[in-house]
Amino acid sequence: MPLKPIAKTFFIAIWVACHLAACGNETPVGTEAKASPRHIVQALDETCTNTIPLSSGAPLNDVGGPLKGWSCIYALTLSEPATRLEFVTSGGLGNGDLYVKHGSAPADTSSYTCRSIGGTTAESCVISNPQLGTYYVRMYGQTGFSGVTLTGSYTPLAKSGCDNTVALSNGVPVGNLSMPATHWSCFYTLEVPAGANDLKFSMTGSGDGDLYAGPASMPWRCRRGPRTSSSSRAGAREMEIST
Repeated sequence: MPLKPIAKTFFIAIWVACHLAACGNETPVGTEAKASPRHIVQALDETCTNTIPLSSGAPLNDVGGPLKGWSCIYALTLSEPATRLEFVTSGGLGNGDLYVKHGSAPADTSSYTCRSIGGTTAESCVISNPQLGTYYVRMYGQTGFSGVTLTGSYTPLAKSGCDNTVALSNGVPVGNLSMPATHWSCFYTLEVPAGANDLKFSMTGSGDGDLYAGPASMPWRCRRGPRTSSSSRAGAREMEIST
């Protein structure tokens, strides 16, 4: 065989072998360097440990994670009393379960405040009367999952106190008093006739509400904090005012 064809055949064989073995550091002109399959698999296997803040009612997109691994950590801080806290995931591909934990991030599937473990990425966790503080959210992959939207939201308690004035009648109870923490109830008044020498107010119910009373000319003359020795029921208050 002539020398020229042999040399050409040898060059082509070496180029093909080198191409298949990915030798050299040079990327051909006009092409884009891409991650190898090994690097892609390695990235999908890694669990994210970043913490990303959430805002109530604002959806966050592109949540994802690997098979048998965790998504990044998402945090929603509850700084005011609320009646309801909810986390919802939707969209995307795969099957990711939703885990919520108060005070620290979920790190295993047996420790959580709330979880939702359906067969897709559509999950929902609802917490009634949640504690104040930070709730941490993660998704755990029953398969690899991606493109999920996460939304956390809460319903705050009413902030305004009551400015209404309600007249009391001697010995007639008034029911259904309620108010969130650090707020005032409505005002209640009682006309005391001349000659009366003893005045008593009492309150029963659940929770921790302090009772204040006094003549109209001053803020209060008597107050009662935690329950008195006259009652063993939680939330009960009783006071006497001598005239």
